[in-house]
Amino acid sequence: MIYTVVDQMPYFQGCDNYALGSEQKRNCSNIEVVNYITNTLIYPEQAKLEGLEGVVYISFVVSKEGEVVQPKILKDIGGGCGLEAIRVVQSMPKWIPGELKETKVAVQLQIPIQFQFSTSNEIEEYTLRWGRLSELDEVSRKEIRRNLDEVVQVFDSQGFVIGINDLVFSCNKNNRVLSIQSSGTVTAKMRKFIKRKLKKGSLFSVIATIQKDGVFMEIDKEFVVIK
Repeated sequence: MIYTVVDQMPYFQGCDNYALGSEQKRNCSNIEVVNYITNTLIYPEQAKLEGLEGVVYISFVVSKEGEVVQPKILKDIGGGCGLEAIRVVQSMPKWIPGELKETKVAVQLQIPIQFQFSTSNEIEEYTLRWGRLSELDEVSRKEIRRNLDEVVQVFDSQGFVIGINDLVFSCNKNNRVLSIQSSGTVTAKMRKFIKRKLKKGSLFSVIATIQKDGVFMEIDKEFVVIK
Protein backbone atom coordinates (compact mmCIF):
# COMPACT_ATOMS: atom_id res chain seq x y z
CA MET A 1 0.00 0.00 0.00
CA ILE A 2 1.20 3.52 -0.85
CA TYR A 3 0.37 6.46 1.41
CA THR A 4 0.43 10.20 0.77
CA VAL A 5 0.34 11.36 4.41
CA VAL A 6 1.92 9.45 7.32
CA ASP A 7 3.05 10.14 10.88
CA GLN A 8 6.64 10.71 9.75
CA MET A 9 7.21 11.67 6.14
CA PRO A 10 10.41 10.50 4.37
CA TYR A 11 13.66 12.41 4.85
CA PHE A 12 16.37 13.02 2.26
CA GLN A 13 19.94 11.98 3.09
CA GLY A 14 22.43 14.32 4.76
CA CYS A 15 20.70 15.52 7.93
CA ASP A 16 21.98 13.01 10.48
CA ASN A 17 22.77 15.71 13.04
CA TYR A 18 19.08 16.40 13.67
CA ALA A 19 16.57 14.28 15.57
CA LEU A 20 13.84 12.40 13.73
CA GLY A 21 10.61 14.32 13.84
CA SER A 22 12.27 17.67 14.52
CA GLU A 23 11.52 20.82 12.52
CA GLN A 24 15.26 21.26 11.93
CA LYS A 25 15.53 17.84 10.29
CA ARG A 26 12.54 18.53 8.05
CA ASN A 27 13.97 21.89 6.97
CA CYS A 28 17.38 20.32 6.40
CA SER A 29 15.82 17.54 4.31
CA ASN A 30 14.02 20.06 2.11
CA ILE A 31 17.23 22.05 1.58
CA GLU A 32 19.23 18.92 0.74
CA VAL A 33 16.67 17.87 -1.88
CA VAL A 34 16.91 21.26 -3.57
CA ASN A 35 20.72 21.17 -3.41
CA TYR A 36 20.80 17.69 -4.95
CA ILE A 37 18.52 18.71 -7.81
CA THR A 38 20.52 21.90 -8.42
CA ASN A 39 23.82 20.01 -8.56
CA THR A 40 22.49 17.15 -10.73
CA LEU A 41 20.16 18.81 -13.22
CA ILE A 42 21.38 19.35 -16.79
CA TYR A 43 19.44 21.75 -19.01
CA PRO A 44 18.45 19.77 -22.14
CA GLU A 45 19.95 21.12 -25.34
CA GLN A 46 16.59 21.00 -27.14
CA ALA A 47 14.99 23.09 -24.40
CA LYS A 48 17.83 25.61 -24.70
CA LEU A 49 17.34 25.86 -28.47
CA GLU A 50 13.59 26.37 -28.06
CA GLY A 51 14.02 28.83 -25.18
CA LEU A 52 11.83 26.73 -22.90
CA GLU A 53 11.58 27.69 -19.23
CA GLY A 54 9.22 26.67 -16.47
CA VAL A 55 8.54 24.08 -13.79
CA VAL A 56 8.24 20.33 -14.27
CA TYR A 57 6.26 18.49 -11.61
CA ILE A 58 7.26 14.93 -10.75
CA SER A 59 5.66 12.38 -8.45
CA PHE A 60 7.54 9.39 -7.08
CA VAL A 61 7.34 6.84 -4.31
CA VAL A 62 9.82 6.39 -1.48
CA SER A 63 9.51 2.68 -0.72
CA LYS A 64 9.62 1.27 2.79
CA GLU A 65 13.28 0.43 2.04
CA GLY A 66 13.95 4.09 1.16
CA GLU A 67 14.34 3.51 -2.58
CA VAL A 68 12.95 6.00 -5.12
CA VAL A 69 10.52 4.16 -7.42
CA GLN A 70 7.64 4.83 -9.82
CA PRO A 71 8.63 8.35 -10.97
CA LYS A 72 5.98 10.00 -13.13
CA ILE A 73 5.70 13.33 -14.95
CA LEU A 74 2.69 15.28 -13.70
CA LYS A 75 3.40 18.43 -15.70
CA ASP A 76 5.97 18.91 -18.46
CA ILE A 77 7.24 21.92 -20.42
CA GLY A 78 8.72 19.93 -23.32
CA GLY A 79 12.15 20.00 -24.91
CA GLY A 80 13.32 17.00 -22.90
CA CYS A 81 12.84 18.72 -19.53
CA GLY A 82 10.42 16.09 -18.26
CA LEU A 83 12.80 13.27 -19.10
CA GLU A 84 15.68 15.14 -17.45
CA ALA A 85 13.60 15.66 -14.31
CA ILE A 86 12.85 11.92 -14.25
CA ARG A 87 16.56 11.15 -14.64
CA VAL A 88 17.43 13.37 -11.68
CA VAL A 89 14.77 11.77 -9.47
CA GLN A 90 15.84 8.25 -10.44
CA SER A 91 19.46 9.09 -9.57
CA MET A 92 18.60 10.11 -6.00
CA PRO A 93 20.22 8.14 -3.18
CA LYS A 94 18.08 6.24 -0.71
CA TRP A 95 15.82 8.28 1.54
CA ILE A 96 14.95 7.59 5.17
CA PRO A 97 11.55 5.93 4.65
CA GLY A 98 8.31 7.28 6.06
CA GLU A 99 6.62 5.70 9.06
CA LEU A 100 3.04 5.07 10.06
CA LYS A 101 2.44 3.89 13.63
CA GLU A 102 6.21 3.25 13.92
CA THR A 103 6.16 0.95 10.88
CA LYS A 104 8.08 1.81 7.69
CA VAL A 105 5.73 2.31 4.75
CA ALA A 106 5.82 3.45 1.09
CA VAL A 107 5.00 7.14 0.64
CA GLN A 108 4.21 9.08 -2.54
CA LEU A 109 5.80 12.52 -2.89
CA GLN A 110 5.58 15.34 -5.43
CA ILE A 111 8.31 17.84 -6.23
CA PRO A 112 8.66 20.81 -8.61
CA ILE A 113 11.85 21.03 -10.66
CA GLN A 114 12.61 24.43 -12.12
CA PHE A 115 14.19 25.10 -15.51
CA GLN A 116 15.12 28.76 -15.86
CA PHE A 117 17.86 30.70 -17.63
CA SER A 118 19.25 34.00 -16.44
CA THR A 119 18.84 36.98 -18.76
CA SER A 120 20.48 39.44 -16.38
CA ASN A 121 23.93 41.00 -16.31
CA GLU A 122 24.96 38.40 -13.71
CA ILE A 123 26.61 36.40 -16.50
CA GLU A 124 29.23 39.14 -16.84
CA GLU A 125 30.45 38.30 -13.31
CA TYR A 126 31.78 34.94 -14.51
CA THR A 127 34.77 33.97 -16.64
CA LEU A 128 35.46 30.74 -18.50
CA ARG A 129 39.05 29.56 -18.63
CA TRP A 130 40.48 26.63 -20.55
CA GLY A 131 44.19 26.07 -20.13
CA ARG A 132 46.54 27.89 -22.49
CA LEU A 133 43.68 29.10 -24.70
CA SER A 134 42.00 31.22 -22.02
CA GLU A 135 43.36 34.56 -23.24
CA LEU A 136 43.19 33.87 -26.99
CA ASP A 137 40.51 34.73 -29.54
CA GLU A 138 42.18 33.20 -32.59
CA VAL A 139 43.65 29.69 -32.44
CA SER A 140 44.87 26.91 -34.67
CA ARG A 141 43.55 23.37 -34.66
CA LYS A 142 46.94 22.26 -33.40
CA GLU A 143 46.71 24.60 -30.39
CA ILE A 144 43.26 23.27 -29.51
CA ARG A 145 44.40 19.65 -29.76
CA ARG A 146 47.33 20.41 -27.44
CA ASN A 147 44.88 21.92 -24.94
CA LEU A 148 42.42 19.03 -24.82
CA ASP A 149 43.76 17.59 -21.56
CA GLU A 150 43.22 20.88 -19.73
CA VAL A 151 40.23 21.37 -17.41
CA VAL A 152 37.46 23.81 -18.33
CA GLN A 153 36.71 26.03 -15.33
CA VAL A 154 34.34 28.88 -14.52
CA PHE A 155 35.35 31.56 -12.02
CA ASP A 156 33.21 34.18 -10.32
CA SER A 157 34.24 37.82 -9.84
CA GLN A 158 36.10 36.94 -6.63
CA GLY A 159 38.13 34.19 -8.26
CA PHE A 160 36.24 31.22 -6.81
CA VAL A 161 35.67 28.15 -8.98
CA ILE A 162 32.00 27.49 -9.79
CA GLY A 163 30.70 23.98 -10.48
CA ILE A 164 29.76 23.22 -14.10
CA ASN A 165 26.47 21.41 -14.74
CA ASP A 166 27.15 20.63 -18.37
CA LEU A 167 29.73 21.44 -21.02
CA VAL A 168 29.27 21.87 -24.77
CA PHE A 169 31.80 22.07 -27.60
CA SER A 170 30.28 23.67 -30.70
CA CYS A 171 31.72 24.14 -34.21
CA ASN A 172 30.06 26.56 -36.63
CA LYS A 173 31.20 26.82 -40.23
CA ASN A 174 29.09 28.25 -43.04
CA ASN A 175 26.09 28.26 -40.67
CA ARG A 176 26.40 24.51 -40.17
CA VAL A 177 26.58 23.85 -36.44
CA LEU A 178 27.88 20.64 -34.88
CA SER A 179 28.04 20.16 -31.12
CA ILE A 180 28.73 17.63 -28.40
CA GLN A 181 27.78 17.73 -24.73
CA SER A 182 29.07 16.26 -21.46
CA SER A 183 28.23 16.57 -17.78
CA GLY A 184 30.98 19.10 -17.10
CA THR A 185 34.31 17.60 -18.13
CA VAL A 186 36.21 17.17 -21.40
CA THR A 187 35.54 13.55 -22.38
CA ALA A 188 37.22 11.18 -24.82
CA LYS A 189 34.26 11.63 -27.21
CA MET A 190 34.76 15.39 -27.12
CA ARG A 191 38.45 14.98 -27.95
CA LYS A 192 37.52 12.81 -30.95
CA PHE A 193 34.91 15.37 -31.97
CA ILE A 194 37.56 18.11 -32.06
CA LYS A 195 40.01 16.03 -34.04
CA ARG A 196 37.41 15.02 -36.63
CA LYS A 197 35.02 17.96 -36.92
CA LEU A 198 37.03 21.12 -36.28
CA LYS A 199 37.89 22.87 -39.56
CA LYS A 200 39.87 25.93 -40.58
CA GLY A 201 37.66 29.01 -40.73
CA SER A 202 35.12 27.71 -38.22
CA LEU A 203 33.91 29.38 -35.04
CA PHE A 204 34.64 27.10 -32.10
CA SER A 205 32.69 27.69 -28.87
CA VAL A 206 33.15 26.27 -25.38
CA ILE A 207 29.91 26.68 -23.42
CA ALA A 208 29.65 25.87 -19.70
CA THR A 209 26.30 25.90 -17.94
CA ILE A 210 26.28 26.81 -14.26
CA GLN A 211 23.54 27.40 -11.71
CA LYS A 212 23.03 30.09 -9.10
CA ASP A 213 20.00 29.96 -6.80
CA GLY A 214 18.35 27.47 -9.17
CA VAL A 215 18.80 29.68 -12.25
CA PHE A 216 20.90 28.42 -15.16
CA MET A 217 23.54 30.59 -16.82
CA GLU A 218 25.64 29.86 -19.90
CA ILE A 219 29.23 31.08 -19.73
CA ASP A 220 31.04 30.79 -23.04
CA LYS A 221 34.32 31.45 -24.82
CA GLU A 222 34.59 31.66 -28.62
CA PHE A 223 37.60 31.04 -30.81
CA VAL A 224 38.14 31.70 -34.51
CA VAL A 225 40.04 28.76 -36.00
CA ILE A 226 42.63 30.35 -38.29
CA LYS A 227 44.48 27.28 -39.55
